[in-house]
Amino acid sequence: MKRYICLLLVLVMMMTLLSGCGAKKKLLGVWETKLDISPLVGQMLADAQLGGDHTVTGFEITGRLEFFKDNTFILQLDPDTLSMALDKLLTELEQGLLDLLQSQLQEQGLSLPIGDLLTSSDLTPGDLTDRLRQHLEQKDFSGSLYQQSSLQGFYRLKGDKLLFCGDEETKLDDTFLRYTLEANTLSFTEAVGENAFIADNLLLGATPITFTKVK
Repeated sequence: MKRYICLLLVLVMMMTLLSGCGAKKKLLGVWETKLDISPLVGQMLADAQLGGDHTVTGFEITGRLEFFKDNTFILQLDPDTLSMALDKLLTELEQGLLDLLQSQLQEQGLSLPIGDLLTSSDLTPGDLTDRLRQHLEQKDFSGSLYQQSSLQGFYRLKGDKLLFCGDEETKLDDTFLRYTLEANTLSFTEAVGENAFIADNLLLGATPITFTKVK
């Protein structure tokens, strides 16, 4: 009887181990997600006293999360999509600035196009918008967003629980992200406990969030 119980325990342990290995194997690779952070970017513009009354919309970033066999991970922004989003924002801000100046001229009873007024002052619309671009570059919006979204460290996996942590010794106890893994879709559905390691991250801190496997 004792021998039977011992054998049963060994089988249960082996099944648990193999189950964990299977889940980890499915997790390995590169996953991507898209997240609209327009409210955050709008607040960043307001804090920098840029943008005036401009409402930021459609500022979408792409995050890339990669899991490795050695229980480490890397999360970072796709620089190309971030650059495209910033270029779109700059174009909108530049046009908004010119529209504001034109409306101020009309309020003063002047119907002169803003371009003509600038030309008479040996300026061009580009001279104004270049100054705006310089201000944004000085505030390093790109670097700030990249820093708030990037992370690397270790991960722990147990059943439907996944923990991101900063060192190899951290155990998966009462703090974790509950997740589902179906086909090529990885969804973090609930944050349990307080994990300071990911709390300020734009992507992993935005639960629920879904990633799609790309390779």
